[in-house]
Amino acid sequence: FVFHDLYTAGGNHWGFKGFTSSSRLSIVTNGIEGLTVDANSNVGIGTTSPNRQLQVKKTTGTASIAITSSNTGIAQLELGGTSDNDIAGVTYNGNTSMLSLKTNNTGQLYVTNGGNLLIGTTTDSGQKLQVANTSVGGDVDGLLLENFTDATNSSVTITMRASGNTARNVYLKAINTSGSGEPQDLAFGTNAAYSASTEKMRLTSGGKLLVNQTSDSGDILQVTGNNNVFAARLNGGTTGGQSYGLRVRAGTNSVDTSLLLENTGGTDLFRVAGDGATTLSGSLTGTTATFTGD
Repeated sequence: FVFHDLYTAGGNHWGFKGFTSSSRLSIVTNGIEGLTVDANSNVGIGTTSPNRQLQVKKTTGTASIAITSSNTGIAQLELGGTSDNDIAGVTYNGNTSMLSLKTNNTGQLYVTNGGNLLIGTTTDSGQKLQVANTSVGGDVDGLLLENFTDATNSSVTITMRASGNTARNVYLKAINTSGSGEPQDLAFGTNAAYSASTEKMRLTSGGKLLVNQTSDSGDILQVTGNNNVFAARLNGGTTGGQSYGLRVRAGTNSVDTSLLLENTGGTDLFRVAGDGATTLSGSLTGTTATFTGD
């Protein structure tokens, strides 16, 4: 069926048009095929050869589909199978101004009008990403970042930046230190002023803590100092009561070592054994020292 505009030069027309050669039916407006149904029951809007059950096409500008509700209503697109045709879907709630994604008939992911992403909760606590679940007496495993290679030194990184300079950031990095057994180290990196990030601390797969160094020398706590500063300082409390500095415990035998001081060349300077025996290499100067015992 074709309807002609008798008042327009050129005879623009509107109506239904069937094509026996391509087995399709089209709705024509102003002489243009706007909607087409092909032999496979595919519907095309803006195209005469749809390759999906519904295809919307626009050769210039933006192609869009609008689902509109009242200001406080719900606009949604439902997805599912023949036995449960709304088991999944995308919903906009005008009352809460949230966009949500549901699966298994349950809302799983929400985007607030402020751009915050909520997973497993509808309560916005203000963070850009919030992941929540319930495990009474158990653990909620909320996030997994994975590198699918087993190669040595492969890693995965969480990067954080508190400025607009993309070269300045801090990071938390998991490092696979061996292709055999895949032991994992955890590294922490920071950046100094006007500098790129470098690793500052590492917790090894064996539970050793390395500060300002990446090479493991074997001790549980390993700290490398900088020039003209001490590698560590322990301050006792000063607000009142007794103030304590450092307590070191080891075995009670003479072969055990409670305290060992050595220089960078590895020479022992001062040693306290587990039985209290003390060895000093060098001489005491300055303040008088008093030793009690044998």
